[in-house]
Amino acid sequence: MTGVEAVSEPGPAKRPDVTMLAENRTEMGFGRTLLALERTLMAWIRTDLSLISFGFTMFKFLDTMQHTSGSTVRENAPRNIGGALILIGVGTLIMAMFQFKVAMKRILVYTQTKPQTSISMIAGFAILLVALAMLLNMWGIAKF
Repeated sequence: MTGVEAVSEPGPAKRPDVTMLAENRTEMGFGRTLLALERTLMAWIRTDLSLISFGFTMFKFLDTMQHTSGSTVRENAPRNIGGALILIGVGTLIMAMFQFKVAMKRILVYTQTKPQTSISMIAGFAILLVALAMLLNMWGIAKF
């Protein structure tokens, strides 16, 4: 050869396997669905965290107002109002986490891949523990 390489004619373009394309698209669809479930759980966590923190804020505000003004219209009113808001937040967070687990089980039946551990679920459990500590502190059962 004189420095010129022999170039072979390209063969017909290899078509991708239709079954493989469908499986890849389906797996990507499952990935998007799992991310949508995560986003929904994070939205619930955000809402419930607001309820829990507002309940604790109301408790502290009303308790301080009651002690500074000296009025005792209802002695346990700050604790009851704050506790109710915290319990609503905890209850809806537990329901959201349960809903997430049920939806994950329903979806994972159709896929071969195992999803990562949900950071949202871990955050949800951590918030539940903090809310429980708040309730125990408000009710005078334990001091944190």
